[in-house]
Amino acid sequence: MIFLKPIDTSTIRSIEITQESWVIINGSAKVFYYDIDEELIHTDVLNSGDISITFHGGHAMEITEDGTLLYEFKNGPYLGQAKDKVWMENK
Repeated sequence: MIFLKPIDTSTIRSIEITQESWVIINGSAKVFYYDIDEELIHTDVLNSGDISITFHGGHAMEITEDGTLLYEFKNGPYLGQAKDKVWMENK
């Protein structure tokens, strides 16, 4: 058996957009996916064990079950809402 022990190195990284992902740990949520023109392109229901990865465009989420637990993660560094988000208008 080969057992690897990697050591992470310090590297300067640059990102152009914040990509967001979710893993549903328990429960369910309805997700809405939008294109870069803010037009709805797809909806889906995520359940325990499901994952969503977004790249470009927008998204929204509606928790559909009490007690839902999800983990959200993003590429970083995250600079906060003022710098990393633009809010879509309600249509």
